[in-house]
Amino acid sequence: MWPFDKLREEQVARVVRAVKDSGLTYLSDSKIASLISECRAAAKNARGGKFIEAGCALGGSTVLIASLLPRAAELHVYDTFAGMPPPTEQDTPDVHERFRVIASGDSVGIDGGVYYGYRNDLLESVRRTLDEHLPATTARRVKLIKGLVQNTMIDADRVAFAHIDVDWYDPVLHCARSIFPRLNVGGAMIFDDYLDYGSCRKAVDEYFAPYQGVISIDVSAGSWCVRKLAEI
Repeated sequence: MWPFDKLREEQVARVVRAVKDSGLTYLSDSKIASLISECRAAAKNARGGKFIEAGCALGGSTVLIASLLPRAAELHVYDTFAGMPPPTEQDTPDVHERFRVIASGDSVGIDGGVYYGYRNDLLESVRRTLDEHLPATTARRVKLIKGLVQNTMIDADRVAFAHIDVDWYDPVLHCARSIFPRLNVGGAMIFDDYLDYGSCRKAVDEYFAPYQGVISIDVSAGSWCVRKLAEI
């Protein structure tokens, strides 16, 4: 390993420790490792493109992705910054039950803290987290976009990588429809909740069923990572 590569590894390790020690992410170690690996692969793709995150919770995964951005690339983060929206008739029973717990006020946050969806300063809190854990030049390349992804994710730029953590059927399906046609060949999308919520699994399975010949799938990290093998 060249000295520069070793330094880079140490920098990434410091960011991971800081995010975990500060209680900023729900991601398991295997999901964090997968996120880092896919961001690195995307950064090496000569096609360029933006990085996308949909659903950022407290901003821990946002910090990780941003710390791996290639020079001049931007990270666009889509979130309500106001908790989870109600599920619809398309959502599965487990999602309706999860929302019932959230709506009752009984959901608990990381390490027993306040659940992030109950906070009324989430947008400002995530911005402070970025400023605290990232160089100023990197933090400025992270764009926080407030609202339902169905209403805000409308641009047509190329995408290098996307991390999708929006749980429910409608936003997951919208992300797949909006991003995958614009995703670089060789690029990946990670659907964090595929193995956790039936609604996410339902939306992903429905959307990607026609593309089995042009994708590869990896669930070894506990999420659903799809890599695009050819243009569609």
